[in-house]
Amino acid sequence: MNPQSNKIKVAIALSGLIGLANNVDSGTDAITKTSAAAPQPNRSSFNLLPFTNQVPPEIPNELKKGYELAHVYCQACHLFPEPNLLDKKTWRNGALRKMAPLLGVGRFNLENRADGKILQEAGIFPASPLVSESDWREICNYYEQSAPEKPLPQGPRPKIQTGLKQFQLKELKYRSPMPMTTLVKIDPVRKRLYVGDAQSKTLDVLNAAGELVARTTLESAPVSLTARPEGLYVTLIGHVFPSDERDGQLVLLEETGDQFKVHPILDKLQRPTNTTFADLNNDGSLDIVVTGLNERPRILMNAGTSGAHWLVLDLQGTRSSRDAIGAKIKVTTASGRTLYNHVSVSTGFMSSSDRRVHFGLGSERAIASVEIRWPSGHVQTLSDVMADQILRVREPE
Repeated sequence: MNPQSNKIKVAIALSGLIGLANNVDSGTDAITKTSAAAPQPNRSSFNLLPFTNQVPPEIPNELKKGYELAHVYCQACHLFPEPNLLDKKTWRNGALRKMAPLLGVGRFNLENRADGKILQEAGIFPASPLVSESDWREICNYYEQSAPEKPLPQGPRPKIQTGLKQFQLKELKYRSPMPMTTLVKIDPVRKRLYVGDAQSKTLDVLNAAGELVARTTLESAPVSLTARPEGLYVTLIGHVFPSDERDGQLVLLEETGDQFKVHPILDKLQRPTNTTFADLNNDGSLDIVVTGLNERPRILMNAGTSGAHWLVLDLQGTRSSRDAIGAKIKVTTASGRTLYNHVSVSTGFMSSSDRRVHFGLGSERAIASVEIRWPSGHVQTLSDVMADQILRVREPE
């Protein structure tokens, strides 16, 4: 493995932990005594492997113990962070100070945070030290003494390549004064682009030319979006920066002319990242799964509506890809109403929706036609399709 790649991964992992601890009271040397007599370390919930390697001869005698302890404690839950990743000042006033509460040798001011009670119940910060005060000082001393005075220069990087052979750059007319983009979603059926922004807490709708069509103000930053015939299901994260406050939401945006009406679906979510839809029990009603950071997924089973009809299409490509990703479908009911959808599984962060395409028909039982535009370019039309079924359609070869 590339050593430079290892350093980058360790730095990213370390920065994530540091970002959590914003209100650490740990003195000038990353240690705060909680009592006159420091409690004994509690290592019962900490997977520690004994140090079995040879200490390199270039390590000074006074730093050897710190070197050994650092390799035992500092790689128990992530890759070992080498001292030269940061300069002395950053180790002393940044990383070590913020790591102390996570090992129980520093005090984290949970009472100063709105999510303090949630963090306390989660047990992220141990009630008693996982490492003794003397060993922690040895670790701190090893990093401070071994780190460079100034950050080391970055290694050579490949030149950034611009342009893609299959794509042509098109500059949008759309502009935002201070963008903090949290969502970009392409809607191929409606030929739209959705852009979410945390700074303004808005969702912007752009047309195919990149022009602003509508702007909706929301209670927090939108981070995922699923377009369905009844509207846009938008996941609001609550807080972009690390926080366990339960301010996240799932809302439905109903389009009325050139505006959107906001309908709350779920609230008090802990930093939700995405909402996906799937008929988990094959009863024709779409169920909802909401994922979030530091939280188990929430599953909402749809009890369905009495008298409501539906159609699910399960497409299999032959000339197109087997999963038929990108296939566009138009359903025309007997009354002349048209419904549009497409095959897609990518809906948000580290999750996917059901590949099958669902159409809610309401009170209508009869379907006049189903038009499928396969990614290969072939157009297939089905007539007089029965409702309330999972219809498997194979692309003509």
